[in-house]
Amino acid sequence: MSILNLEAEILLAHVLGVSREKIIAHPEMKIPGRSSRHFKILCAKREKGMPLAYITHHKEFFGLNFYIDERVLIPRPETEILVEETLKLCLEGGNYNSVLDIGTGSGCIAVTLAKKMLNARIIAVDISVSAINVAKKNAQMHNVADKIEFIKSDLLSGVLDRNIDIIVANLPYIGEAEKRFVSRETLDYEPRAALFAGKTGLELFEKLFRQLGEVVLRPKYLLAEVGFSQKPAIGKLIKSYFGNVDVKWRKDLAGINRVFIIKF
Repeated sequence: MSILNLEAEILLAHVLGVSREKIIAHPEMKIPGRSSRHFKILCAKREKGMPLAYITHHKEFFGLNFYIDERVLIPRPETEILVEETLKLCLEGGNYNSVLDIGTGSGCIAVTLAKKMLNARIIAVDISVSAINVAKKNAQMHNVADKIEFIKSDLLSGVLDRNIDIIVANLPYIGEAEKRFVSRETLDYEPRAALFAGKTGLELFEKLFRQLGEVVLRPKYLLAEVGFSQKPAIGKLIKSYFGNVDVKWRKDLAGINRVFIIKF
């Protein structure tokens, strides 16, 4: 693949430790030999398909900068909806301070909530210790490590006895049939365990719903991100496990039903 001018500017700014705006404003800027060689190496990585976030170890999410590497999924813009809706519930809807972030990955959801909520008590879980280490790094970088408890857990298995107001889940939801829609860049570089969930993509939702029947105290709300065509199947699952609970949906900027919000 060929590298775009925008990407080249981002990589050059990264190498020189300056803003992209400065690169654009000063096209006459000289590049030292060592930096030039480093820039060429990074461009070669990008030409092979490596995502920019993994090359620069940087991704913006909800206006915050996050450290990213190949141990975690790159945060997506649509995932910001989960944060928006959680903040609405906590800051506008009621006195909710305890939030469980399932599948924390880079920690982008947990860290953002901890930054935005003064009295937040956040638990962030992931089945991957490597991912948790990245999330801890981001919590420290944003000075919220004291507000987040990180736990290695298979969904709810390690926190069944906790009293939680709100559960936020960003689970793998791509099924085998949807693999053909996934970009080669994503398939080649991002952790598959953070992308795929069985034949239909619903495997982890079913597991989470079963576990919710085992918790000591059921949360007030459950919010989760889903795939572009999963609303009908998810709706059936919700009804089969929880009956006629109150369920609302939020669409992303493309008009796709992307997040469900269950009120128990």
